[in-house]
Amino acid sequence: MKRQLSIALAATSLFVTVPANALIIDEFNVATPAVISDENSPQGDSGNSGIVGPTAIGGTRKVNVTGVTGAGDGDRARVTVNSQNSGRLAISNDDPVNSTATVIWDGSTVDPFTVDTDGLGGIDLTADGSVEFRFTVPSIDQDVTLALTVWDLNSNYTFNYRFTGPVTQFAIPYTTFTGIDFTEIGAIRMVLSGPRAWDGSVDVFDTWGPPVPIPGTILLIGAGLLGLARRGRRAGT
Repeated sequence: MKRQLSIALAATSLFVTVPANALIIDEFNVATPAVISDENSPQGDSGNSGIVGPTAIGGTRKVNVTGVTGAGDGDRARVTVNSQNSGRLAISNDDPVNSTATVIWDGSTVDPFTVDTDGLGGIDLTADGSVEFRFTVPSIDQDVTLALTVWDLNSNYTFNYRFTGPVTQFAIPYTTFTGIDFTEIGAIRMVLSGPRAWDGSVDVFDTWGPPVPIPGTILLIGAGLLGLARRGRRAGT
């Protein structure tokens, strides 16, 4: 019986699984100057151009605020990164204000409102076994909309998601992006918009893949050595 059990365990140990490595799009842990805009800003818009973020894909991120409405004296729309060393992207709108916040990853250090659609040079987002985007969201208001656009070197696709309540993490499968080749990505853009006075934050934006099976050779060798040791003790050696 023990021998049969050992054989069964050995058979199930032929493969073990390890987590796939995540590719970080942005951890938002490198501080950038706050983007603050009101209706008195040029066209109600403002932005950071090509802020270097070593943990961001492509080495840079661009942040902008557009479509600011409802702002009176002293009312603002604000986007900060690494606010108070919390390591996150944080968006806040004063009580009467509505705005749209945009983050662009295209490896570019120029105009924060323009996407260099092949700026990432055709990076492979599947190389680590990833199959979906994943967002960690410490806080978000209801009815905020996230629009995620991905460019490969030939085309682009935008997926829209509306938050209907509190959520700490959610994922968007690559298969959602019709016609996109995730082995040659040129740029990524995230746009967040919502109702009046909406707020939200993103802690980590990365990719995820299922656990990867690998041969369990080491487990089998260890089981064999353990068996030899037990046999040796029984034989008095």
